Amino acid sequence: MRKASTVLGLVICICIGAAAQKNQLSGDVGVKFAPSVGTASGPNGVTKASSSLAFEVNYARTIHRIPEVVAVQVEVPFVFVTQADIKNINLNTASGYKAMFLTPSLKFQVLPDARLSPWVSFGAGFARLTASKTTLAGTPSPGIITEKPAYQGGAGLDFKVHKITFRMEGRELYTGTPNLNVSSIKLHHNIMIAGGVVLNF
Repeated sequence: MRKASTVLGLVICICIGAAAQKNQLSGDVGVKFAPSVGTASGPNGVTKASSSLAFEVNYARTIHRIPEVVAVQVEVPFVFVTQADIKNINLNTASGYKAMFLTPSLKFQVLPDARLSPWVSFGAGFARLTASKTTLAGTPSPGIITEKPAYQGGAGLDFKVHKITFRMEGRELYTGTPNLNVSSIKLHHNIMIAGGVVLNF
């Protein structure tokens, strides 16, 4: 009898926990790209940053919920971006830079219990931008690390397939400029497109 009561209690706890899922943990892989800046007649010409691989780990917790309508969440997206290579005519420019972004945000997820659930997110935090240690000319560069304010706006779609939730998302990460040895190069925009898997608990 005691064993049956214990098992029943565990089942009830599991069911209650499943019905009151408030947390999400997701992992995403995607690509980050930045629009070109400058003009052909400018001192550095047109500056282009190559696309680069991006990884995101994200924790979100529901703080308010209207059942079957919308869930308001606090989320903490952490994004790591591998090196983006730089191209321009100024050979003193660092040849590339890496980036990390941490931007706590407020997220609104529509139809959180449906098979298809869209969402939007807005927040702010900081970016850590690391310039490469060589210039475009191949000479040594200081590899300066700078921390800048960062602002993010994102939107995505979660879709459930059986018991697995998949995610497609896009985010704009707007930051101060990385120190690339040339102060007139203003790279602010970082656009990420990614997809991954969400754990609800």
